[in-house]
Amino acid sequence: SNSSKQTSTNTVANEYKYYQESRFAIKKSYKLEENTMFIDAFRQNQTDGLELVSAYTCFQNAETQDPNYINVINIVVYKIDAPAEQTLAEYKRNLIANRFQCSNKTWNGLQGLEYSFKQDMGNVMLPTKAFYGYKGNKFYLIQIGALVDTDKKYNALLNSIKIL
Repeated sequence: SNSSKQTSTNTVANEYKYYQESRFAIKKSYKLEENTMFIDAFRQNQTDGLELVSAYTCFQNAETQDPNYINVINIVVYKIDAPAEQTLAEYKRNLIANRFQCSNKTWNGLQGLEYSFKQDMGNVMLPTKAFYGYKGNKFYLIQIGALVDTDKKYNALLNSIKIL
């Protein structure tokens, strides 16, 4: 019964939204929007050898207006000319210099770093957890800020993303 197999694959595909240029897919429950503020800021401070492929953001549960439930998600994809290992080592030095807790992590075939810090959101210091890693010359920054269950939400986010 080939036909029944066919439908199940389609259902799975329908769960994800594909970002072909950025080479990732994410479960549709995460409603990503283009992070125009970030993109504009990046363009003003253009760095040589660093190209911004895309930047997305998502405020989950913003309608609740309850900081305990709101999650702030950012996904940024860069294209980098420099050797990836060198870029990553430099990034790690910066994290350590800024006293961010960080550790090496391989995720979905990407070599990278996992780190956490508190993000100043004006009225609240938001616990934030991030992964920064590469595949080929593409670097992926995936981060989530949440007051409650940050680690759990971070793991759920990573488990919702496929690198293409």
